Amino acid sequence: MRTLTDERLLAEYSRDAGILTIQPRAVMVAEEEGDLLQVIQRANRDLVPITPRGSGTSIPSQSVGGGYVVVQTRKDVRITGTEFFCTPAVIKADLNLTLGHANLWMPVDPSSYRACTIGGMVSNNSSGARTLKYGSTIDYVKELTVVLPEEGKRVVKALPLDEALHGDSSTRKVASLVADNWRSILREKPKTTKNSSGYRLERLIHDGLFDLPKLFVGSEGTLGLISRLTCRAREKAPLRSLLVVSIDSLKDLEFVVEELRASKPSAVELLDKSIFLKAKRGELLKQFQGSEKGYLVYVEIEGRDEAELRGVLEQVAENEKLAKFDPFLLREAGEMSKAWETRDLALTIAGEVRSGNRHPVPGIEDLVVPPGKLRDLLAFLETTFADLGLEFISYGHAGDANLHVRPLLDLSDGRDKQLLSEIMSSCFEEVWKMGGSITGEHGDGLLRAGYVKEQYPETYELMVQIKDIYDPKWLMNPGVKLQRP
Repeated sequence: MRTLTDERLLAEYSRDAGILTIQPRAVMVAEEEGDLLQVIQRANRDLVPITPRGSGTSIPSQSVGGGYVVVQTRKDVRITGTEFFCTPAVIKADLNLTLGHANLWMPVDPSSYRACTIGGMVSNNSSGARTLKYGSTIDYVKELTVVLPEEGKRVVKALPLDEALHGDSSTRKVASLVADNWRSILREKPKTTKNSSGYRLERLIHDGLFDLPKLFVGSEGTLGLISRLTCRAREKAPLRSLLVVSIDSLKDLEFVVEELRASKPSAVELLDKSIFLKAKRGELLKQFQGSEKGYLVYVEIEGRDEAELRGVLEQVAENEKLAKFDPFLLREAGEMSKAWETRDLALTIAGEVRSGNRHPVPGIEDLVVPPGKLRDLLAFLETTFADLGLEFISYGHAGDANLHVRPLLDLSDGRDKQLLSEIMSSCFEEVWKMGGSITGEHGDGLLRAGYVKEQYPETYELMVQIKDIYDPKWLMNPGVKLQRP
């Protein structure tokens, strides 16, 4: 294991894709699995917190901390049947290539898939464009090897519930807490198709099993270090076409989404054209017909073979209500790839947008509501920003009613910094009223941890008790996701 303490290197690890800057005491580069136990032992000895870090693509700041930042370097992928074993440092794009050679795929692709690690995806319960049809990372994780602050190395997998209730000390305690509070857990579950806030307690009991790995998925490094993981994959990806619909106003978005839902698309994505225009990258829009105003809605249609794909496309073509939006179809692989690359670039290009000293900032960039509440959320956001006189950008996973919205603010201005706090509180309150969550896929991080208790007023203390069981000294990513009482 290497320990980095050079000031220049520490400065590089003091930031991720979020807005917070925290310089670590040291960076621990773990080259072997055994190094993780050394990190845990050293942290326990020195009482210094640990922040696990992948590629640093975290938006709400899960991967910065003032203690020991831990980076794993070992990259290993092995495939057995329709499952794969890998180490956390594997990049998702590289995993895609490896699985593709075996005619397999793992459908979860965040827009940062070219850079993000599998370990980061698991820790964050990442999603992506195809979550609408195929689910989030939590739906694919089968088994984890973790290194815990008190127990050391453990293999975590699903057990019969009765066995878990009589198992080792920590498993028994957690299983009992979850089983005893099951009604409250289900009552507080957001009514959304995706969620990355809090611990996903409602996923721990199913089919007579206690599925402990699902506690660690989305835990954002607050329970232990992941050293290995086993996930399910799917057989070869189906045939695809991409329908692109141009809308002038967000008021048309929910209508278009509802009309397309019957075709069971694998993805329904929203792209704000103004992002590219404000960043002077309008050339990327020339591949799409129509004006440069308004928004694009991507609709990915799938079929197991050409006949099924053709049948679905014919069904869409016969929809007279959609015809007025003049949708156009992309069938060529190169055309579809270019369109998706443009979608994936949205976040990067959004970072280039400027209005004076203001630029798009995260905070409410990952709101998610029940699909039937998308129109209400859009109306609230447009009214809120109009009343404040603020510009904003919007894109995201419209099919899941998961919007990435960013107001343009100058956080070096104390008034704008306070305004961001007020916007977050106001938007989160509205989202909770709708049965939604403050984060659909980016996680809580340091940025939103203070709001988790408000989202889960009944079960937040239960989450704190679970963290206490695995991490009684609160060494693992403290202040991320949960705040110590």
